[in-house]
Amino acid sequence: MDTPPAPIFTPAPTSPATLAQLDELVGNSRAAHARFQEAAGNARAPVRAAAGSPVGSDSWARAQVQVAALESVRSEALMALAEIDSLYAEAAVSGGEVAQLEQARSDVSAMVADEDRLIAELLGQIGS
Repeated sequence: MDTPPAPIFTPAPTSPATLAQLDELVGNSRAAHARFQEAAGNARAPVRAAAGSPVGSDSWARAQVQVAALESVRSEALMALAEIDSLYAEAAVSGGEVAQLEQARSDVSAMVADEDRLIAELLGQIGS
């Protein structure tokens, strides 16, 4: 007795509304990353000046404020990434197409990882 071949699964296409939301989230992340890079440029001099300074000194405090500003900007990309993860989970659970969502997750995750590395580097220079 021959068993018929299993049907080939074809995921449902991603809705235009979801794709529009995804484009907006990725665009917001890119804009936030650009702001982060600008803020990082502004943070480098105060961080260099604080290297080796005692915790609580004026230069240490100025550097900490600059790094806190970077962390604030980074949170924008983190929020977008969380929303992209939610869209991805919805699509995956419902059997929808996830390739574009995976690419967006990868792109935004790379931006966040880059920002995390720089923040850790700057904090290491401050010695906090």
